Amino acid sequence: MNILSVKNLSKIYGDENNHVIALDNVSFDVEIGEFIAIIGASGSGKSTLLHQIGGVDHPSSGKVIINNTDIYTLNENDLAIFRRNEIGLIYQFYNLIPVLNVKENITLPLQLAHQKVDQKRFNTLIEQLGLSNRLNHLPNQLSGGQQQRVSIARALINQPSLVLADEPTGNLDSKNSDEIIRLLKEANEKYHQTIPEMFEVSETYFRNNETAGCKDVSDLNGHIISTGGGVVLRPENIKYLKQNGIIIYIDRPIDNILTDVQVTSRPLLKEGPQKLYELDKQRHQLYLEACDHRIVNDDTLENITDKIIELITKNKFED
Repeated sequence: MNILSVKNLSKIYGDENNHVIALDNVSFDVEIGEFIAIIGASGSGKSTLLHQIGGVDHPSSGKVIINNTDIYTLNENDLAIFRRNEIGLIYQFYNLIPVLNVKENITLPLQLAHQKVDQKRFNTLIEQLGLSNRLNHLPNQLSGGQQQRVSIARALINQPSLVLADEPTGNLDSKNSDEIIRLLKEANEKYHQTIPEMFEVSETYFRNNETAGCKDVSDLNGHIISTGGGVVLRPENIKYLKQNGIIIYIDRPIDNILTDVQVTSRPLLKEGPQKLYELDKQRHQLYLEACDHRIVNDDTLENITDKIIELITKNKFED
């Protein structure tokens, strides 16, 4: 069942003579309980999309339907009430009220809605988020990671149907970033919150997650793992992948790849085909050094698949 449906959503800033198209006919659905990430470079429209979904900024056209309510058919007062009850917002810069302490910031949405605090839920949240000893602190007495935890607690306190996180780790170091993502995932699992996250993703962020993924699969048996080409850039990735298996390098000629894929749709290849040749030159030797077996992929998919199965079967019996 869908908790969110975005239909033909567009946002245009400026007038017809001087305008910027921030969103262009965007449509997608999100099911109840999903934890999704929307990624893209700075200026690609992530925050604009979040603001439209969250009822913060009206779209130029299109619909946002949350819990079967088309939110932009509501008047401003009803939209504000709906947003307060159904949507939790987490921002990169926390947006805490500086004169309110931690407890007051967390319970502010309930106070505005004239609702009583569910003390059991409040206690569970602050314990889970490690804020039990910080309830009387003001925001300027907290670290960045602690302030973001308060922001998360505030977003979850009224049990919203949808939680929107706009680059929630963008202002934090890597350690605190990992902790915030862990807490959001825990909230998703514990409270079944639907959480779309917006990230400006750098290659470093991507590679860190790639390494974490290699580590996670290192103990698996009976699985075939298809990695991205950049996995060879970090020796620890190769160590993890070889810990309980073999690495097969499928070596496809670049000219063939260019006919197979839309190169400019790949994040690292936006500069065009020449970038693919440069990456191959940088990485080809690393592939050869990392692999246990190399298959030159200039044949049909069926024949290459048969070769891979033959290698895997042979390796299994040799073990």
